[in-house]
Amino acid sequence: MKKTIIAAAAAFLLAAPAMAGDISCSRVPQLRQKAVSGIAKAQAALGELYYSGRCVRQNYDEAFSWSEKAALQGDSGAEYMMALLYAGGLGTARNNRISTEWLAKSAVHGNPRAQYAVGNINRGDPVSDVEAKRWYEMAADQGYAKAQNSLGELYYS
Repeated sequence: MKKTIIAAAAAFLLAAPAMAGDISCSRVPQLRQKAVSGIAKAQAALGELYYSGRCVRQNYDEAFSWSEKAALQGDSGAEYMMALLYAGGLGTARNNRISTEWLAKSAVHGNPRAQYAVGNINRGDPVSDVEAKRWYEMAADQGYAKAQNSLGELYYS
């Protein structure tokens, strides 16, 4: 269990959210309006902007607040962000158990970054590698290059 928590925290802290990367900074006011009106994708994107400090002043409390709103609506990107925030203690107290729960939700809901992270957590011995392979395949099928590479490594070894 301790190995799982440490691996999960390391995977999250090395990961970089990507969804909000394609948002033009001039569109942030419209994004904020949509987020305030309850649109989960807008809330998740705004949370990622606050996390990264792109287009807005970096603020982990805001990142947590907006991401939580979207995650509670089942947005898999926001669920992944919640895992990152809890793993790093950013905008909230560090809590590896809650971080792992959000990661699992995100992976089950189809987020390829979360599926890749779950694959990494499960990797390490022949029995665990079967489970890792299953998660890597889900992420790789969505075109996630890191998962495709890890899947190749598993087949090679």
